[in-house]
Amino acid sequence: MKRYRMIYGFLLFWIVFFRLPDMVQAKPVDIPEDYNLHELQDTFDSLVGDEHEFSFQKYFEDVLDGKEVLSLKGVLSEGYHMMTEQWDSQKDELLRLILLGLLAGVFCNFSDTLGRKEAGETGFFIIYILLFTTLTAAFFSIVSLAQEVLGNLLIFMKALIPTLSLTLATSTGTATSMGFYQISLILMAVVEFALLNIMIPAVSIYFMIALANQLTHDNGRFTKLADLIHTFLRWSMKTLLAFIIGFQGVQMLLLPVMDQVKRSVVMKTAGGIPGIGNTMKAVTETVLGSTILLKSVVGVGGIIGLILVCAYPLLKIFLFMIMYRISAAVVQPISDKRIVQSLHIASESGRLILNIVFISLLLFLFSIVIVIGMTNRTL
Repeated sequence: MKRYRMIYGFLLFWIVFFRLPDMVQAKPVDIPEDYNLHELQDTFDSLVGDEHEFSFQKYFEDVLDGKEVLSLKGVLSEGYHMMTEQWDSQKDELLRLILLGLLAGVFCNFSDTLGRKEAGETGFFIIYILLFTTLTAAFFSIVSLAQEVLGNLLIFMKALIPTLSLTLATSTGTATSMGFYQISLILMAVVEFALLNIMIPAVSIYFMIALANQLTHDNGRFTKLADLIHTFLRWSMKTLLAFIIGFQGVQMLLLPVMDQVKRSVVMKTAGGIPGIGNTMKAVTETVLGSTILLKSVVGVGGIIGLILVCAYPLLKIFLFMIMYRISAAVVQPISDKRIVQSLHIASESGRLILNIVFISLLLFLFSIVIVIGMTNRTL
């Protein structure tokens, strides 16, 4: 019996003073295969195509190696390149709109000068029909783009949620992981049902009603209806954003604390083991620190992916809004007020579409930022 005790003591001494210190030493953190980074990368590549070359695997490796991943100069350079590229592709449309507005003003002013108001009205309506066709085609192309980018957001989140939930389960606990998973499903349902199927069609209805009101000098009979739809859209988006962020904030204040209580019991139990308690506690803290690092890296990578998925569509919609606002300001001194108002309506409708897409992006971004920020405090 004494011999077995000596052998057991020697093995314990060898584990404590030779093997465990090697485990505690800082080593490069590898991304486990269970995180399905290849599936996330394939989904991202299928959504953005050749617009952005971003590798999640390389990004994770650079962060874990301590390299600089994002620089302000690189972000500003990429943003400037995107802006100039989109402006070059749409500046001809701006010139066309200004020309139509000036022609409408020439018809109205010229007919008033000659005293032939009927001829001027006929010429005005011809120009207005051309402008109406141009506005409608451009606006519904923006609507299609918005519907596509919202669909892409949902597809990307379906690929990101399992990976991020797994990192939360290993770094914080199952309660936080399940809470984030449930909140993400709620967000996806809200974006698909409320924003994609209700608010975007409501903007289309507002656009058509507001344009139809410009066919007569008294601005039509549906002005109050258009104002009601506009007010509904603005307040609905603000209320939705505030409610979702508040709900998720309350959830993330409670769930990580529950997981922290469970983890503290385990760490105290490990620390109370005679002889190797302190070493076991150090090993446990090192492992938890590595999992929290992985969670933050995956979360920030997801944020970058979401922004890249929405970057070009948001820029196109923004330039659409700015282009029509500039054209309305340029033609206002010369053209008919109905032409100016039509251009302003197109710009305002583009702004509503931009807000819907931007709020959809913010909902997912805040969901990731909140869960990362709250769980980083629980180590």
